[in-house]
Amino acid sequence: MEDYTVEFGNELSGAIIDSFAKKAKTAVCEKKVVIISVENSDKTTESVVTGNAIDILGKIGTLTIDVIKKLEKNMGKTFADRTLEGFICAIKEVNERR
Repeated sequence: MEDYTVEFGNELSGAIIDSFAKKAKTAVCEKKVVIISVENSDKTTESVVTGNAIDILGKIGTLTIDVIKKLEKNMGKTFADRTLEGFICAIKEVNERR
């Protein structure tokens, strides 16, 4: 499958990244929801997730909806629907293994 990149706004400048990092640091200290995941050049991932579990899952749901809407806009409804179906199936599979 091709690599489909979902763009969220303009290119992120160093200043924007620094601003996010500063906000994240404050939010972590305040025990608010922070979700940061960085894919390294070697394909490993480093992540930080903080906050109340229910709030985290709610935010992940909101982010998922945002990504699906952008996929629909950029790739079409069929592609977005199939991507969402795959995501839901993956969650069901994880749930069944618990």
